[in-house]
Amino acid sequence: MAVNLLNLPSEVLLEIISYLDFPFFAADIGRLTLSRRWYDLALSSLRNLQLALGPLQLPWVPAIINLVHPSIISLSLVLTPDKSRTAEELRSLQATLRALANNILKNCRSLRNLSIALGYLWDVPPMTYTAHSLLVSVPQNLTTLCIDTSLCSWTGQPRNRPAPKWHLCDTINKIIFLGSLRTLHCRMISACEKLLALPEDISHDNPVTSLKLKRVVISLTWCIARSHRRDIDKTCPHVPCNSLRFTRSCEEGVKDYCLPEAITQQAVLLAERMKKPEVVRVWTYNYLGSGSKMFEMMAFDALACKQ
Repeated sequence: MAVNLLNLPSEVLLEIISYLDFPFFAADIGRLTLSRRWYDLALSSLRNLQLALGPLQLPWVPAIINLVHPSIISLSLVLTPDKSRTAEELRSLQATLRALANNILKNCRSLRNLSIALGYLWDVPPMTYTAHSLLVSVPQNLTTLCIDTSLCSWTGQPRNRPAPKWHLCDTINKIIFLGSLRTLHCRMISACEKLLALPEDISHDNPVTSLKLKRVVISLTWCIARSHRRDIDKTCPHVPCNSLRFTRSCEEGVKDYCLPEAITQQAVLLAERMKKPEVVRVWTYNYLGSGSKMFEMMAFDALACKQ
């Protein structure tokens, strides 16, 4: 028995719209106007664009560069290399995706939310340059920024080789003080105290009236997901599944164990300068010594100055 498309439950309509995806509506805006109900649901697909490096098809990406719509308010990028692609394909795809994202950031002045998740393979260079170029191009009215550099694959990890260091702290710090940012979430495999540092020209005595920041959550830990268990068993048999990894300092000569204290101190100073803070929290860890419970996870509340 045939069912009218517009009589379907909203959940089913959302699945259909999600399958059609952004390019379908960007190619012809009239496709949004089947009905008022369809329009309300489909408009979110046009305004909230999600792109992932892995599943993107090479011929498809350039085709949507010219379909960028100025109504986009949210952009989510998952830049995790696909092991099945050749190095040449990855370089081409990175360049195309970077051009697309820069086009969106420069031309979509209504963009409010930006989420970037970075990954790496041991035999493929990380996309730090891509992240830098995206962050430098953010519009002045961005309100939410989420950065996650912890997406990794342990396939092919050389023996005794640590995770790479990505220094994005200066770039993220500049965005904090743009004046429009309300929410900052960061989970980093490497960081330094510059991430939350106050600019030298800002008073350390009074709240900064131009600083709209309300919510800050920094995670100095990250986990190896269960999906990587086979890789871990083969390349790192001593690393248990879902084990914690701890953020390293991206500054030369700074001990990694000093990083949590440095970041929490900067978080306290930043909270004091925020006009109307709601949440300022830093996830850290405490080393308990050898045994079954070697580390203890802690959340430091910079507003209350306590764990």
